[in-house]
Amino acid sequence: MTKVKMKQAAKTVEIPFGATSRKQQMILDSEAEILIIGGAAGSGKSYLLQMLPLKYISDPRTTCIMFRRTTPQVKGQGGLFDTAFNMYNQLPDKIRPKFRHQALEAIFPNGAKVKWSHMEHIKDKFNHQGLQYTFIGFDEGTQFEWEQIEYLISRMRSESKFPSRMVISCNPDPDHFIRTMIDWYLDESGYPIPERDGVIRYFIQMDGGYIWADTKEELIEKYRTPTFEPKPISFSFISALIYDNPRMIANNASYLSFLEGLNEIDKARLLHGNWNVRPTGSTLFDWDWLKPIDHLPFGCKTVRAYDLAGTEPSDINSDPDYTAGIKISKDRNGFFYLSGDYHPTFTDQGSGIYGVMRKLSGARNQVMLNQAIQDGSDIEIVLPQDPNSAGKAVFQDMVKFFLENGFRVKKDPVQHNKSKMARFEPFATAASNGLVYIVESSFDRQTLAHLKKRLVSFTGERSSRTYKDDLPDCISSGFSYLNMTQILPTISLPTLTKKNEFLF
Repeated sequence: MTKVKMKQAAKTVEIPFGATSRKQQMILDSEAEILIIGGAAGSGKSYLLQMLPLKYISDPRTTCIMFRRTTPQVKGQGGLFDTAFNMYNQLPDKIRPKFRHQALEAIFPNGAKVKWSHMEHIKDKFNHQGLQYTFIGFDEGTQFEWEQIEYLISRMRSESKFPSRMVISCNPDPDHFIRTMIDWYLDESGYPIPERDGVIRYFIQMDGGYIWADTKEELIEKYRTPTFEPKPISFSFISALIYDNPRMIANNASYLSFLEGLNEIDKARLLHGNWNVRPTGSTLFDWDWLKPIDHLPFGCKTVRAYDLAGTEPSDINSDPDYTAGIKISKDRNGFFYLSGDYHPTFTDQGSGIYGVMRKLSGARNQVMLNQAIQDGSDIEIVLPQDPNSAGKAVFQDMVKFFLENGFRVKKDPVQHNKSKMARFEPFATAASNGLVYIVESSFDRQTLAHLKKRLVSFTGERSSRTYKDDLPDCISSGFSYLNMTQILPTISLPTLTKKNEFLF
């Protein structure tokens, strides 16, 4: 059995547990500053996560912290602390830690420390303000808000001789931001690409987004300025399945049989580690309802509908709501069409996704004007209007702004105090009956994937810090307006091919 080795008092001490497969050893050997262990059920990812701090405790200045979302998950029977207690008590006497059960800490003989904590509420992230950690572990990371994880990235520094790093174990979740972070490691169906497992990539954060490259030198060279020196962070993703945990299979053969007997969707997610699937019936929309088409047919009535926001990312709110827009068309036969055709400025820098942005109202309006100019004056702009007085004032200001620039604004005819589910349902019904097409060529690949994610994850709930309803709201507005608009047939004038006695 492969051992994890640790230097203690200038001697090498073997740990009595370690990896039992090549994939597990890959996880233990990775030195990426941020590592995602995207495990399916039974892969042993939580056990490996508890093992990783032992790589760094030879330095007395090492401080590690391990998180689960709620307190019972940390210190309940079978919880994270309980698992670590049973594991660390198997260590040789000379390095076995003393446990402080009230404080949820393990203190090693040389002073190195491992803590266990929770972040049940978003504000709990501020409990770590000003603190420094050598190792940060998140177990079941998709249960945390991304802004909690992102905040702890800023705590990755310590006086230990070991570079600080973060490791996150999690099951697949198509709606969590982690899915966006690991996109390069997955194929179009959402399955891990074996050849990319463990490959190191690099990113920097800029204007609230993430910019990626294969080398840190590439990021430094491209984004260095006289006042800014990029500091790329190394990142890796390693998938882990129950098949990578032979000890689990040997001890719990019935559990493997249970996973193999699941329905196809749950089997794809929990057995094979698919990051795109979600439980059947959990959303209101099926992407396969949309019928691909190469281009809009002639004679459509087209609008661009928006859902408005006016906040930039900040330290207080790292993931505010987006201003989003999409083009919707209707032909005279009653069929509808979704298309993008976005102006290059309609994005957040570094996001790679068009049609959504987080900007203050002045910059937002300029981007919307850029989009209107590109679309042309024949395409009307559909905007929502909140029923309160402030909402009416905002709508009137937007009408004036666009009229002054030669464009027409129409109001979403459906009241915005109506439930989001009720507003979206007519569009979903039309799509489920084959009445909605999508011009896929009008979206780039990443933007189309983002639209798909927004639609299939829509549940009718309001936006939260990790779940956004912007594009479904846009579509609801544009669809409602076009559904109440009569499309006049296109009339072709006759061509006069011979002399007419009435013409002079």
